[in-house]
This record gives sequence, structure tokens and C-alpha cells, in this order.
Amino acid sequence: MNQIQNPIIPGMAPDPSIIRVGEDYYIAASTFHWTPGIQLFHSRDLVNWERLDNILKNDEVELRGSNTPAGVWAPHLSYDQKTKKYWLAYSHMQNMAGREFNADSYAMWADEITGPWSKPIYLTSIGFDPALYHDEDGKSYLAILEWETRQGYQAPGHLVIAEVDLTNGGIIGPWHRVT
Repeated sequence: MNQIQNPIIPGMAPDPSIIRVGEDYYIAASTFHWTPGIQLFHSRDLVNWERLDNILKNDEVELRGSNTPAGVWAPHLSYDQKTKKYWLAYSHMQNMAGREFNADSYAMWADEITGPWSKPIYLTSIGFDPALYHDEDGKSYLAILEWETRQGYQAPGHLVIAEVDLTNGGIIGPWHRVT
């Protein structure tokens, strides 16, 4: 029997997101302000990992002017059983000046985990660390850490969820706080 030893992936691979599709496991990891963005790894046994590629390769995200550790945060991999598509959600943190975080969240899809990946689809700017859920009824939902600091809004730091339009981008209906 193989024994897992940490770290399972050498080097820097923060904020890992793992999915299993069939017999294959995939991990996506943050790259912050480094390009190409979002590292992708593959394993069949959770012990031996192979680095596949980076998902963000060209001009999908503008990182010039991003301060450290801004950039691409917390990628989340998912697989939609109904459409047989791989999905990636991520936040592009543009500014981290005190309480004023400026982050946009996007989704991308691919028929194969190795791509080609779609252009980023804008989802929201309410927070960061997005995660997608694909329901059996064909609807998809976005869960995200709300980080809204404008006057009149409650304190940041709540997990919220809403239905998301993955074709045209954006949120459908109201946000719901997860308690």
C-alpha cells in the first residue's frame, strides 16, 4: 500500500481544490500574481501527482499592477455530471488595501480537464473564494465568502450562496446567507 507523505505536491501549491472524476483526481492551486496562472495536477492514487499545466495561460486575467499577494486566489474545480463539463471558479484579487478588498470572481469551463478552457465568465464582485455546485436539475449555484465593506452593509465574512448563470454570467435571484 502506498503511503501519503506531505507535502503531496512539491513547491508552492496553496489553496488546493480537489475533485474526483471516475478514477482520476485533479488538484487546482492558487498562483497569486504569478503567470501562467492556476496550476493543475493529476493523480490516480492520491500519492503520485503529475503536474499537467496551468489553466490561465495568456491574457485571461490582467495581473499587471497587482500587489503581493493579490492576483488569482483559491481556484475551485467542479465537474457537472449532466453536461460532462469541467468547471473552474476563481477570484481575481486586484487590491488589498486594509478592509477595502477589490475582487472579481469568474468561471471557466472545458470539455477536457487539460482544455482548451473557455474565456472567463464574470460572476460577481461580492467577495472571494468562490465554489460552484451543479445540481441534478441543471441549475448551478455559487457559494462565496462575502466581503462587502461599504457603509450600510453588515460585517464581512459570511458565506453566501445564490443561483448563478454560467452561460451569460452573473447571479440569478437573491443571495442567501449560510448559517
